[in-house]
Amino acid sequence: MNDGIHYKDGDWLRAKDMNLSVFDLSVTRGIAVFDYLRTYNKKPFMLRQHYQRLINSAGVLNIDIDFKFEEITSIINKGIKKNSTYDEFGIRMIITAGTSPKQGSLLPGKPVLIILFEEFEDPPQAWYENGLRLKTINSVRILPSAKTADYKLAFIGMNKARESGMDDVLYVDENNCILESSTSNIFCVKNSVLFTPKLDVLGGITRGLVIEIAKQINVKVEENCISLDNALESEEIFATATNKEIVPVGYINNSKIGDRMPGGITQKLHSELKKYIDKVSS
Repeated sequence: MNDGIHYKDGDWLRAKDMNLSVFDLSVTRGIAVFDYLRTYNKKPFMLRQHYQRLINSAGVLNIDIDFKFEEITSIINKGIKKNSTYDEFGIRMIITAGTSPKQGSLLPGKPVLIILFEEFEDPPQAWYENGLRLKTINSVRILPSAKTADYKLAFIGMNKARESGMDDVLYVDENNCILESSTSNIFCVKNSVLFTPKLDVLGGITRGLVIEIAKQINVKVEENCISLDNALESEEIFATATNKEIVPVGYINNSKIGDRMPGGITQKLHSELKKYIDKVSS
């Protein structure tokens, strides 16, 4: 159990003392949004972008909030100091729709702000050396433009994927276009061009940064539909996420991707991403 010190609506609490009303709409109706960021050298990475996505997600769900960037920044900096024994942090910001004034209704209440501080753990090194194994499922996330607490698809899909010896899922829509995995955006490399889905996917913070870096090093980027068939013919595929940075994909179902892990462009982009992280976090 994480016994760190966390924030909830003005209070700093140990994990065992954290509580939430069973009548909160996040519990009764699953209505909440969140965002996740990490630190490098104990400095929050791209905090403003994560904050803005959190606010945008709340707007998609019509959760009326007034949490300013300066307030969130202050809380996060205090949380890092209060949990000073951690080497690095994974920080989860959550906003619930509050307790409805009328029990059983969908009327919003006063939003609850929760910020959780966990010690960051690096993903398995085998992912970077051998690539992720993805299992396709025919689904599109509900409200893909928002980062909501509704992870039913991922919960069901991940259990099925692990039963099959796979690491994660890959959502595929009704037009057989690949979308994203449970917590990552997806990129494909073909003929030295970088392709990534644009519609019906979350606007990943790392995704956006990788696109910027690719353009800076003269790698052409196209954001459009990628059919599963075309994806399987890619020279390289990789996933991007806050907690993974850039991870190569080794298999989709039983189809092997590329000749080596990681591929040349994947490796170059990750190297440039690391340089950027070192620069802004030093």
